[in-house]
Amino acid sequence: MKKKLDTVGVAEVQAELLALSDQELQQETTALQQNFTEWMEEHFELTPSQLQQLHELPTDFRDKLTDAVAGTLNGRGLIAFTKKEKSQPQQRGENPKDIIIGGQQSVVWRVGDAESTEHGSLSIEISYG
Repeated sequence: MKKKLDTVGVAEVQAELLALSDQELQQETTALQQNFTEWMEEHFELTPSQLQQLHELPTDFRDKLTDAVAGTLNGRGLIAFTKKEKSQPQQRGENPKDIIIGGQQSVVWRVGDAESTEHGSLSIEISYG
């Protein structure tokens, strides 16, 4: 069942993905990397405006976003998604919309283990104004 593209919906999709086996998760992230827009359409209820914006993403930004999401999921890291709603309805182009992606890589060594492990997290924020 498709989820809304909001904080709760992204968390629900993420929980479903992280519950998959490693092989199933790899299949999902491969599909995501092959066609980000199609993968988003399969997992989220997108408005016509959201779908148009996905198609309009510059290739370099879409590639960076795709790699960040796939890499974080493959590492079973967490994605924090926040969407700040517009304070009032605006005409297209009247109020700028920013999509900000950021991440953090942590290295963990458990005392007694032979090696450390890396864990990544990703934040995606959509803001207006």
